Amino acid sequence: MVACGAQHTLVLTVGGLWTCGKGEHGVLGHGDEADKLVLTQVAAECFKGNAQIVMVAAGAGHSAAVGTEGSVWTWGMGGCLGDMEDRHFPTLLAGTAFDKGKSALVAVGGCHTMVVLNKGELWAWGKNSNGQLGIVGLEPVQIEPTLVGAKDVFGGSPVHMAACGYEHTLIVTE
Repeated sequence: MVACGAQHTLVLTVGGLWTCGKGEHGVLGHGDEADKLVLTQVAAECFKGNAQIVMVAAGAGHSAAVGTEGSVWTWGMGGCLGDMEDRHFPTLLAGTAFDKGKSALVAVGGCHTMVVLNKGELWAWGKNSNGQLGIVGLEPVQIEPTLVGAKDVFGGSPVHMAACGYEHTLIVTE
């Protein structure tokens, strides 16, 4: 799997996660902000318990990954990640972030993140200045992952897919 951000690329292989490009805010996941001109492997120990990563996503200022057991890691620019601090290594979101639901996929935009759970729920966090999180009344930056009301917003239909642009989001329901 390949994911391209604004100025960086993630490549997921059977052998692990590889990244290259501009390292600003730690988006490459190597512990620093150094640019990498060639694909460089992210240390497997960054993914707690050597979890197997099955999906990656790259945005303008951050990156994300999903593991086989449904866990989510984020790294890069604070405000996009579920807190305000830049993270230079992949960091596991708290197990309670999605009411203990398992993530099926992650999508990232300019500075926002969307996660679809295997039970069809949609969770969102990050920048919301143009309504890209799909939640009315939030602050311009939503720090905590927040459930996007499937029963209200999507007529009760489960969400199957999410895709993000720089400041917009597309959702596919059943």
